[in-house]
Amino acid sequence: MAILKWSVFIVFINAVPAIADCVSLNGNISWQKIDSNELLLFKAGRPIAKVDLAFGTFLYNSSSVTILDDRPCSYSNNVFLIDGEVVDVRQIDKF
Repeated sequence: MAILKWSVFIVFINAVPAIADCVSLNGNISWQKIDSNELLLFKAGRPIAKVDLAFGTFLYNSSSVTILDDRPCSYSNNVFLIDGEVVDVRQIDKF
């Protein structure tokens, strides 16, 4: 009679990508345009996050940007006021 032995392998994934990064926008926050709907946020002169704005947003070097939500996450609504228009966030990549 043959005896069968079974082995079970368990694989652990150490680095699971974040689904929704959040970032604190308290304090002196500045920004720099990357393209028409992406911006780079700075705190105390250091980059803290790359933000993908909602499709249809047009960001210019001369745009006026006001923060409406001081703790936005990816897919947050009503985060920025850009040139008088309320803008949502598609994705935040926190550094």
